[in-house]
Amino acid sequence: MKKLMQWAIAAALICSSTVFTACSKSDDIQEPVVKPDPVVNPDPDDNGANSSSDDIGYIECSWNGSEVVKTPKVVRAQDIRDLNFRDGSCHISGAYYISGSYSIPDNILNVDGSAAIILCDGAELSVQRISVNNGATLRIFAQEKGTGHLTAIVPDKSDEYYPAIGAFKGDGGRVEIHGGNVDAKGGNVSAGIGGGSNDSDVFSDNANLAEITIYGGRVYGRGKGGAGIGAGGKNTAVKTTINIYDGLVQGDGSISSNDYGKYFGAGIGGGHQSSFGSVNIYGGTVSAFGYDDCAGIGAGEDAPNAEGIVNIYGGKVIAQGGARGAGIGGGDDRRLNEINIHGGEVYAYAGADGAGIGGGEGSGDPANLPGIDNFVGNSGNITITGGIVYAYGNKNYEGKNIDGYGAGIGSGQDGSVNNITITGGTIYAYGGEDAAGIGTGEEYSAEGINSGNIIIAGGNVFAQGKGYGAGIGAGEEATCGLISIGGCRVEARAGGDCGPWSGSFGAYHEGHGASSVCDAGWYGYDRIYVAKGMRLSTYSANVGHTEDVTTNLHWWSFLHQRPVAVFEVCDHPGYDEASCPYCIKETIVLR
Repeated sequence: MKKLMQWAIAAALICSSTVFTACSKSDDIQEPVVKPDPVVNPDPDDNGANSSSDDIGYIECSWNGSEVVKTPKVVRAQDIRDLNFRDGSCHISGAYYISGSYSIPDNILNVDGSAAIILCDGAELSVQRISVNNGATLRIFAQEKGTGHLTAIVPDKSDEYYPAIGAFKGDGGRVEIHGGNVDAKGGNVSAGIGGGSNDSDVFSDNANLAEITIYGGRVYGRGKGGAGIGAGGKNTAVKTTINIYDGLVQGDGSISSNDYGKYFGAGIGGGHQSSFGSVNIYGGTVSAFGYDDCAGIGAGEDAPNAEGIVNIYGGKVIAQGGARGAGIGGGDDRRLNEINIHGGEVYAYAGADGAGIGGGEGSGDPANLPGIDNFVGNSGNITITGGIVYAYGNKNYEGKNIDGYGAGIGSGQDGSVNNITITGGTIYAYGGEDAAGIGTGEEYSAEGINSGNIIIAGGNVFAQGKGYGAGIGAGEEATCGLISIGGCRVEARAGGDCGPWSGSFGAYHEGHGASSVCDAGWYGYDRIYVAKGMRLSTYSANVGHTEDVTTNLHWWSFLHQRPVAVFEVCDHPGYDEASCPYCIKETIVLR
């Protein structure tokens, strides 16, 4: 159901042209004709096929820094149906094409050196798996309409520890997808497209692809204890780089159950106990669904801590974490190194107790992170410079409420936060139960949970806490680091259970009466830094309207009892930054 739903999001394939309409010989092809690339020229003496070949047209894609460039080309290629298999496998190098329908379910293609498969319009090719090992490169091309299909499915057997397309031994290789329809489902503890597993003595620790690049087409990767697209299980030596430039791309992590136990993978990124290098999304429509303990995009189950980077520059991205995993970021008790969003349209949904963007459940205690000298949190550094971002700690991608205790942006339950820096974009962040919109989740069993430094210096930000969670700052029982605001518009709303002493910004404080004195620091929080020329307005249901707040009032006297607070750049007529009596010009101390 998820696959069908996500395929409906986008309407067009990417790598298209007006030159080729079928697998054609050269006398049927109109100009321009591009000289074949020597790296995909076949060598019929080494690949087990006969020597007959045809001039085949295809579309090659590249990235020019801002968009996908599509170049029609022609190559001398062999019909893949002419391959000769020995003992269930065949080694290929050079260029091959498939027209019509052809199935080789019981045989394996092993890529040696460099190989290309051209999916003719309307063609259907089914294989058991394609192994890309020891530095080899596989390129998958389509034609004008992009209607060719490649399906690779590893059988459901307890002893199949292979990716459908990718590396299962050696130092891995590279896979490029330029178009067409590619559906890949991996075997035990393996990725759909990416790495295999070293659960068996047959495999080494290096069984990951070095690079996966998708320029367009419809690509669906389903892991089975590995990532849908990315790393396989129990592999840390090779850090896979995943580049998505365009297309309709979906990665599903899944469960692998065998004699060794049950393992889980991220939708795009890491597998069980595996590293990945980076996920870089530049365009297209990308959806990712993590399984239990895994992120939608990011870390897999029990992944090494403080490894992995997610960069989003454009496109439409939908990421759903599994239980205890972030939508984008860390898995259970795990965090990434960095999450950077520079553009695009991003929807990130936490699994129960993970953050929408940031950390999975846990990792709040430095003792859980051996080898990290300067522990500051489990969310990884989060930087947003642009785009439209929706981050939910309170519901899933279907819009259903979840019983999760993670922040919208920040940490999951019992997790601390690294630095969160926002300098642009439009951001909506919704906390889960007793969690902040931006900051920490609820402190449940760990101690010393802190929101870290939250710096907002641009953009438009809306943050909604829930229960005892602050709008921006800390969840229930957690503490809050520095909050700095300037040159932007920020609206923060406290959770409904905060009581009259609200935590729109900062930490919650429960149920004090109007004559009570709030403890200094609000469970460790003591100040907010605000740039000059910032206007503060607050709203309360008791007051019934929005009102400007002058700087001669104590912070606690006007903000604690008003659950909605808004900072924005001064727009009071008749005043400048230096003389406006309604605007903040100094640090506000919460005492």
